[in-house]
Amino acid sequence: MSQTIKRAVIWNSLEVFGNQILGISLTVILARLLSPEDFGLIGMVSVITMVSSVVIDGGIAATVIQKPELTKRGLSTLFFLNMALGTFVIFVVYIIAGSVALFFDEPRLVLLLQVLSLGYFLGSLQVVQYGLLARKMAFKTIGKIRITSQAIAGVVAVIMAFSGFGVWALVFQSLISVTLGTILFWRFGKWKPVLSFEWLVVREAFGFSGFLMLSSLINQMADNFYFVLIGRYFPTQQLGYYFQANRIQRIPALKINQVVQQSTFPEFSRLASDKTGYIAFFYKSLQNALFFNMLVMGLLLVNAEHLVLWLLTDKWAAAVPFIQWLSLASFFLPVMALCKNYLLGVGNAKMQFKIVLANVFLLIIVAFITIPYGLMPLIYGQIIVALATAGIYLLTIQFNYKESMGEVWQLIAKYTLATIVSAMLVFYLPVQWDLHHSISIILSTLIFTTVYIVLLILLKINNEYLQKIKNLFKIA
Repeated sequence: MSQTIKRAVIWNSLEVFGNQILGISLTVILARLLSPEDFGLIGMVSVITMVSSVVIDGGIAATVIQKPELTKRGLSTLFFLNMALGTFVIFVVYIIAGSVALFFDEPRLVLLLQVLSLGYFLGSLQVVQYGLLARKMAFKTIGKIRITSQAIAGVVAVIMAFSGFGVWALVFQSLISVTLGTILFWRFGKWKPVLSFEWLVVREAFGFSGFLMLSSLINQMADNFYFVLIGRYFPTQQLGYYFQANRIQRIPALKINQVVQQSTFPEFSRLASDKTGYIAFFYKSLQNALFFNMLVMGLLLVNAEHLVLWLLTDKWAAAVPFIQWLSLASFFLPVMALCKNYLLGVGNAKMQFKIVLANVFLLIIVAFITIPYGLMPLIYGQIIVALATAGIYLLTIQFNYKESMGEVWQLIAKYTLATIVSAMLVFYLPVQWDLHHSISIILSTLIFTTVYIVLLILLKINNEYLQKIKNLFKIA
């Protein structure tokens, strides 16, 4: 791995995990100050929020990163295209706000959506700036921008929540974060648009990003599909529990995924013509991503109850089983992230789009089969869909690019086995009994981590981090 890539991974990781610590801290504080119903309201509009973010990006950030040559006029065209998309989103959200409120039978959603839509436009102004910084692998700068904007927005949200503003604390947290982020991206991006709009650039951009945007759009709708179902068929409070559980387990899961995607995509694009280097980079990246993802999600699985009761209070106890099962569903996110980058790196956004459609199809089928039996079976279905989608990605690469995925399947199986066995051991130990929550968390973490690493060594996993551990303890 080149020094440039290593630095990119390091700084991207620092940014992501800095945001993770900050996000967890804010989640704890706001969960104590706000009610499950407040989070349930945000859950109801989350599908609109996420879909709007995808439309605003339009796959343009990926285009800026991937395109070999860029001109100032071409970049300016992409910038004004983003502005147009942002304006379009505001218009659409204002039109559908009443219908969304009627669907959920929740009139408060009208104003919530209209206010949130302002942030969608502001977000459109930072896409090109972000793409240029990521293209240069300036993840140190990106990290400073995101942590600063999130921290300030979080402080404002806490003050508002403490002052009794309820769900509006969460709304303004989002608005302030995107506003500050946009200001800082412009401050540090050092690029300014010129008055230019070239239709050829638009056609070329959508030639690459069209399927990417559609796949991202559908993927976000799929990710938030459960919020819609739960909000429609279950009480708002239940959606609040699910929303918070999903948020807690996704803070680490998606942050790790973010590191994987952002750090590897430029290198996949660079190695596109080097088949040997391409698959070698894929395998090595998967090794490292699975190591950290399985470790973190396993720790969340075994510590969920103690963390919730200790940090969030028993007000959120009903969210514990949701967190645990959703953690299992997140086991395979790095596989999907790297397979996605594999396909995009060779310019096959169309195939990525087809896989997303397959994922959505599975999601809908499984959801409607399980929802008559209650909320927990609905969540069990997410694990099935996640595993099936990871399998589809790997089989697609195997059959379309004639790559042998046998070692990859073995790798996934070994990491999963090590994680599940370590978790089961912790669950059956006395550290889960009658101890203070903080002590149980420390003991569970130490035991799980030790067993996890030992099992990986016994299973002959040999990533660079395990090698360092073996060298440290002089293990052959």
